[in-house]
Amino acid sequence: MDRGTRTLLVLDPDTQKTLGSLELAHGPDYIRFVAATSEAWVTQPGSGRIEVVAISASGKLEHAGFVELQSGPEGIVMDETRMRADVQRSDDIVSIDIAKYDSAEILPTECGGTHGIPALAEARGFLFAGSSSAEVAVIDVTSGALKDRYQLGWAPC
Repeated sequence: MDRGTRTLLVLDPDTQKTLGSLELAHGPDYIRFVAATSEAWVTQPGSGRIEVVAISASGKLEHAGFVELQSGPEGIVMDETRMRADVQRSDDIVSIDIAKYDSAEILPTECGGTHGIPALAEARGFLFAGSSSAEVAVIDVTSGALKDRYQLGWAPC
């Protein structure tokens, strides 16, 4: 991804040659690949949405759609077991149905100022969401329930 030109690139890992490229609709932040659908999901916080790009076997890129969110998405993690994308934004996690490009549910963190990239323990079904106050929320992805919160110790370097 070239943030300066807002261009998504597909490179051949052996030759390092560009197989395909696509100018994105808005400034990109995070990108994640969904193997099951051969798509790249690109967060665009400035526009409050995620741009979805289909990638062919030959590396051709094509705009597939947008996932509209009420506020700018922060980090994103793909859960291919449940076919969900979990996105940190504002004070919660938005769980998105990958096939429908639609918000499936809101997972509350009860943390102020959710920040960073959520981490997923996919086999165990736990999502870990960080906050700007050095707190981690643990969410059960099956039930959507907040299981626990942990305040990290903070010591300046």
